[in-house]
Amino acid sequence: MGIHIPISNDITKLADALIEDIGLYRFDVLQPVYIVTQTKGMNSWLKYRMSEKHGVAANLIFLTPEEIVYEVYKILGGSYKDKIDRKDMDWLIYAALSDEAFKEKFPERASYFYNEEGRDKMKQWELAAKMGDLFDQYQIYRSEVIAQWKVNELESVEEKSRWQAYLWKKIDSIAGDKIIDFNAIKVDILEKLKTVQNQERLVRNIPVLHLFGLSIITKYHLEIIHAMSEHIDIRWYANNPAPDYYWFEDEPQKVLDKWKAKNRRIEHITVGHPLLTDWGKVIQSIFRLISGHEEFINAITDLPLKQNNGTTLLASLQQSIQHNAVDRPDFDTGLFDDDTISITSNYSKRREVETLYNYILDAIATKRHGDILDREIIVMATDINAYAPYIRAVMDNAPFRFKYNIADEALANVNSPVAALISLLEFDGKLFGAEEVLGLLAHKYIREKFGINDLELIRNTIVKANARFGIENDYSTPMNDTFIVSWRYALEKIFYGICLPGEIRIDKKHPFYTVETTDTVAGIQEISAFLAFFEALKTHVHERKNPKPLREWRKFIEQVLEDMFAIPDDEKNEDYVKKIEKLIRFENLNDGLKDEEIPYDVFSKRFLTGLKVETTSTRFMSRGITFCSPLPFRSLPFKLVCMLGLNHGEYPRLERRSDFDLIASNRKLGDRNLKENDKHLFLESILSAEKALYLSYIGRSIKDNEILPPSILIDELLDYLQMGNVEVDVRKKLVSEHPFYSFSTKYNKDSGNLLPNYFIQLAKEWPIPYNDNREVPEIKEYDINTVWKFFEKNIQYYYNNVLGVYFEREDGDIKDTENFELDSLEEWTVKESLLDSRLKGVEQALEEKLYLSGQLPLKNVGLGLVDEIDEVISPLVDDVKNDFPDNFDPKIVSIEITYDDVRYFGEIKNVIDKKIISFHHGSSGGEAKRRARLAFQYLFAVVCNVDITGGALYTLNGKHTLKQLGVDEARARLGNILTFFHENKERLIGYSAELYSQSLNENDSFEKIKNFFFIDRNYRDDYYRHVMLNHEIDIDRVWDMHVILKEILLDNAY
Repeated sequence: MGIHIPISNDITKLADALIEDIGLYRFDVLQPVYIVTQTKGMNSWLKYRMSEKHGVAANLIFLTPEEIVYEVYKILGGSYKDKIDRKDMDWLIYAALSDEAFKEKFPERASYFYNEEGRDKMKQWELAAKMGDLFDQYQIYRSEVIAQWKVNELESVEEKSRWQAYLWKKIDSIAGDKIIDFNAIKVDILEKLKTVQNQERLVRNIPVLHLFGLSIITKYHLEIIHAMSEHIDIRWYANNPAPDYYWFEDEPQKVLDKWKAKNRRIEHITVGHPLLTDWGKVIQSIFRLISGHEEFINAITDLPLKQNNGTTLLASLQQSIQHNAVDRPDFDTGLFDDDTISITSNYSKRREVETLYNYILDAIATKRHGDILDREIIVMATDINAYAPYIRAVMDNAPFRFKYNIADEALANVNSPVAALISLLEFDGKLFGAEEVLGLLAHKYIREKFGINDLELIRNTIVKANARFGIENDYSTPMNDTFIVSWRYALEKIFYGICLPGEIRIDKKHPFYTVETTDTVAGIQEISAFLAFFEALKTHVHERKNPKPLREWRKFIEQVLEDMFAIPDDEKNEDYVKKIEKLIRFENLNDGLKDEEIPYDVFSKRFLTGLKVETTSTRFMSRGITFCSPLPFRSLPFKLVCMLGLNHGEYPRLERRSDFDLIASNRKLGDRNLKENDKHLFLESILSAEKALYLSYIGRSIKDNEILPPSILIDELLDYLQMGNVEVDVRKKLVSEHPFYSFSTKYNKDSGNLLPNYFIQLAKEWPIPYNDNREVPEIKEYDINTVWKFFEKNIQYYYNNVLGVYFEREDGDIKDTENFELDSLEEWTVKESLLDSRLKGVEQALEEKLYLSGQLPLKNVGLGLVDEIDEVISPLVDDVKNDFPDNFDPKIVSIEITYDDVRYFGEIKNVIDKKIISFHHGSSGGEAKRRARLAFQYLFAVVCNVDITGGALYTLNGKHTLKQLGVDEARARLGNILTFFHENKERLIGYSAELYSQSLNENDSFEKIKNFFFIDRNYRDDYYRHVMLNHEIDIDRVWDMHVILKEILLDNAY
């Protein structure tokens, strides 16, 4: 019996010692081996290493420091049955805060959640949750305070903490012995270990206890470990970055003498390695706590240390830390070119992951750090939940796909019943927004419950029916006509649309026009399934309205799972289902809370808070590259260690503690400190990298390009490296700034410090240039609309039709408001509809239809807009009616010709009295495009010898009439157009009808064209933006296009 503390700076040496000791201490093949660690990642790594050495790793029980206390307590006869879970303490505090006595005794504190209308129950729960967390910490870090509160009278407690003591006493009286009291557990363990019977019971169950790689330990746990060590063997395998040196803070001379007796070099006790002493305060705390027990110091033994030869920059840095180098470092200039320390600055999380991918692929492909397997790479993200979507997006669509797994990710992030339940409980039942309703159907567990498969049909139907928000709005008593965008009004249109063909006006309390949805049986079934889902959702939201006791909220969650989810039988035993069930076990609270009624917003926030912290149970180190938060794999060796999200102000984290936190107001050795924990994690990451270290941060604002500083830890690292070599600009050498776009031409250059970009081809080949020798499938027929797109939107045509690249975003989210104003496209659509209706004499019916369909703003705003549009289009209507007084009945004419063995076909619309009619009711800027298109269509009509003799474009500035052409002249002009199209259809020209300008000159430079057409116009869209940032336009071909437009389709056409 006793304690033994082997120490090393090499985690693998410690693991080997553990594995050897397990073999020596194995008393019985059925006797489990208890190992105390702090992370699941460490557990997996130890099992993996043990199986590597012995071929098997079995009968191992891994526990955290907290869990081993529970285990010993149970072994010695303690019971957790009927105990209230620590996470539920906030409900007891909530009940205590509800007592009027608290308000009377502590009015200042009660004022936080009391207002003129009474209790603000959300604020009440927020205070309860905060106190629940603090009480939890007090039990570990200030157990003596809790002990005093239990036995002392309230009046004897210090005034500033008296209200907290009151709450503790109150919940203690409410729950009795059901509260898990850590101090009572410690006292119980220490007392019971004084009896021989319990000592034997402990030895029988845990003959030896192994503690491995603990980076954090508290005085509370040390007391229990010390007591256990008097009866069983305790082996504590401790990791110390510089074990040969005493580099901790000042200690009494008596303690220093003890460390000196253990052959520790103490000559540097007042100074140490700047990074080690600044980042290693957590490990300092552990060894200073150990110093409080002489037996612990005497138990320390040395294991072999990691030996670094210092032949790389990373190894030299590690060596300086492991030897507590206090002298000025000296890093050879050549080391800064070995790429063993790489730091990258990016614009966004996605760019961080893309740059990381290129780094990993390049490291493996070039073998610059030797042979590296994907499982020998770890990527730690400071916020793994924020990075996980980008990791999947990049890694799943990369040119070479690595195996990878994302460990300890929140269940809310993955496709699970937990994520679906979170979405459902967070659903805004007051707004009932259409987009949020559709968002629920993104979860397969909800879709499958109702048999919904065709989400595109559902979305299109809802958009047509103009459902936006509100179940009824003012349907019963119209005031603002918001019923027009309500679900009730929309569903009426959908229901009647299923039963009746076409768009028919139905005359009910509120007239409406039916919505055409689908005419297939499968489509009708989809719509019917959606209607069933919507009714179930309404019921679910209705059940939230009234406050309920916790036991009733449990039934509510169970009912939601039953009514809204289809969880396959083979998934019902999955871990995430059990986690949901665990969070709604309130039986032990019922007596204490009695009939305390809790509003839905309070219950859901509390329940969702618990759900959102639940993480996946992915097996660590199960396949390929491991992505995780920094905690699970702290100090474990990997050949490549990468860290993402090292941003200023975000890492290390700053812990914002409240003014009534008794720990913060009186700090003690061993207290929890998030900032110091993160700094120690960073230190461990540097020391655990075997071949290379990669650090990444967001160094430029994606909004305004402002420079953003990195984490202070990166700055401190760079400052130390700079101190070791004044000849090299370390920041310029080690930090690479990556561009906004992954397809930037800054990549794949012979010069520069950017890694190759494997997501794109060589910069000179992007966009893909025209190559006369490459084989392109010959198309033998074209719709004339496709040909016109080449001339109208050449850049978009090239990307869509040649590269197969589409930048168009999916349809935007459905608005959760009525139309207060129309955007340019919506206004153009309404103008076209009203213009057509005016010409056909059916304007009144159309205006009603536009209003009831929600295409116009409601009430007077919509009517005013119609008047404004009418004023704009009236001159056009008058001009057309003057030219065609008898009737306005436009026809569609089909055309087809063959030119140079290629067939061209299509339709020409708006043909009246043998003339093509077109309109332009916008600004003069887009007029040239309309004129050119009309002339283009006319040439086809003449060559095809259809019954069309001319054409006119009606604009706000007057009418433009086409010149009549003979067949030969038309054929010659069309031939020039089609020849130009055929020769250049695979090329990017970068100029087109929508950019047409009469002022363009043959001698204009590319820069002038770029500034005028693109930069001055904010790049127009993603197609232009991509071209301008990544491609030089061929000026000669720009001019050729201009000549076609100017001389054939514009100047000589009218």
